[in-house]
Amino acid sequence: MGFFDLFRKNKTDERYDDEPQKLTESQAIKVVQKIKELSRKSAYRLTLVKSRKPGIFDTKFGGVPYWDMKLDYPTASNGEKLIMLAQINLSDIKDCEPLPSTGMLQFFISAGDLYGMDFNNYISNDTFRVVYHEKIDDGVTAQDVLALGISTSVNPSDEYDEFLFPLNCEIAVDVEKTEAVVGNADFMYEKFLYKAAESLGIKLSEDESAFDLLPEDAFDASSDDNVGNWLFGYAFFTQSDPREYMTDFEDYVLLFQMDSNCAGGEEYEILWGDSGVGNFFIKPDDLKNLDFSKVMYTWDCG
Repeated sequence: MGFFDLFRKNKTDERYDDEPQKLTESQAIKVVQKIKELSRKSAYRLTLVKSRKPGIFDTKFGGVPYWDMKLDYPTASNGEKLIMLAQINLSDIKDCEPLPSTGMLQFFISAGDLYGMDFNNYISNDTFRVVYHEKIDDGVTAQDVLALGISTSVNPSDEYDEFLFPLNCEIAVDVEKTEAVVGNADFMYEKFLYKAAESLGIKLSEDESAFDLLPEDAFDASSDDNVGNWLFGYAFFTQSDPREYMTDFEDYVLLFQMDSNCAGGEEYEILWGDSGVGNFFIKPDDLKNLDFSKVMYTWDCG
C-alpha cells in the first residue's frame, strides 16, 4: 500500500465515523437467536373458530356479552353504552398467572371514527373499558343483557354503521398456551438487541436503532413474530409503538391484542382502519392486583 492509498483509506474512515456500524451476517444470526432466547415468555394465542357459535359465557370476539346484572353497564361520559369487543372466560385457560383461573375478562370500546381511542389520554377509561368479573352468574341470559339497551357488533344502533366499529360479527375463540418472542415492532426489541449483543461480547454503536444495526434480512426476519390475536406476549404495530416515545407507558406490557382478519377476498370480519391492529397494555403490578382502571388502549393502521 502506498502513501496516497493509506491517506485515502483514512479519509474514508473519517467520512463514515458518524454512521452506525451494522452487524455482520454471522454476528446478526447469533444476536437474533439470542434475542429469541432472552425474550421468550409464556403467552396465549387466540384463534378464531368460525364453525362454532358462541354463547354469552364463551370466549369470543363481538356479539352479546356476559354481564353481571347487579352492576352498572360500561357507559361513556356522554351516556353512550360501550360495545363489547372481546371477552375471555378464564376457565378456558390453564395456569394463566397472574390472572385467576375463573371469572371473565372483557374489553369494551365505543363506536366512532376513533373506535373509542383518546389521543389526549390513553388511559381515559371513558370511551373504552376493561372489566373483570370474579364470578359468573350462569343464570344470566342474552335477553337479559340485550334488555339493557346495548348495541353489539352484530346489532349496531341506527346511528352507527359497520365502518365505525372494528368488528361486524361474533366469532368464537380458542385459547392456546404457547411462547412468544419479541418482534421488531415492539419497542422492547432494541432493548433485547443490546442485551443480546452484550451477552455475546459484541460492541454496538450506542443509541442506534435495530434497523440501523441489523442487516436488512435479519431485521425483517422478526417482522411478523407478533401478528395475530394474543393475550400477553409482545405487541405488533403497523406503524410504531407509542411506548417508545411516551415515557409514562414504557413499563406497560401487552394485555390483549386483536388483529385485523380477512374473511376471504376483500371481505374483512375484523378491520382496524386500513388493516391495522388494536392493543391494550397494563402495568405488571396492576395486572397482579387485577386493577384494570389504568389500562392503556391504542390502535393503528397502515
